[in-house]
Amino acid sequence: MGTQGPVEVEIKAPVDDLDRVRQRLEAEDARAIDHRRETDAYFDHPQRSFADTDEALRVRQAGPRVKITYKGPKLDEATKTREEIDLAVEDEERARQVLTALGFELAGRVVKDREVFELTDLTVVLDEVEGLGSFVEIETVVEGDHEQAREAVLALAEDLGLEERERRSYLEMLLKEKESGAT
Repeated sequence: MGTQGPVEVEIKAPVDDLDRVRQRLEAEDARAIDHRRETDAYFDHPQRSFADTDEALRVRQAGPRVKITYKGPKLDEATKTREEIDLAVEDEERARQVLTALGFELAGRVVKDREVFELTDLTVVLDEVEGLGSFVEIETVVEGDHEQAREAVLALAEDLGLEERERRSYLEMLLKEKESGAT
C-alpha cells in the first residue's frame, strides 16, 4: 500500500545526556531554531484501534500553534517512516471537541519540552518527556521515494552516537508505564 502524501522519516533514541547531544550538534554547526513546550492529545478511532493498526491521530498545542496530525502505519523496520498529514487549526479545545463529537475518544496526553535544531535537510529535536525522560528524534519529511532520506537520518544518528532506537510513540510508552504501574 503506497502513501498519498508526505512521508515522515524519523528515528527516536532514548538518551541519558541531552547536553552531550546538544554539544555534538553545535560542533556540527546545527542551527537552534526553536525551544517550546508541546502538549499532544491523542485520539482513538471509534471503530478501530489505532494501537492495532499502527496509526495515530493527535491535536498538538505548541505555543500559539495548533495542528491536527494523522500518522499512517510505519513503513519499515529500521525507522519510524510513515505517511503524515498535518492540518493547522486555530483552537486546540475546539479541535478536540470536533473529534469527540465525531466519536473519537481521548487515548492519552503527552507533554514535553522540545529543543529544535536544523542540520542540512534534517530536523533534530531534543525532548524531555514528562513521565519518560530524555530522547532525541531525527526526522525529515519527503515526497515520493524516501530511501535517501532514511539513509541520511540513520547516518546522522550514528554520527551523534545514538545506538539505541525506540520505535514506540511517546503515548505507547506512557501507556505501557501506566499499565505496568497499575499491576
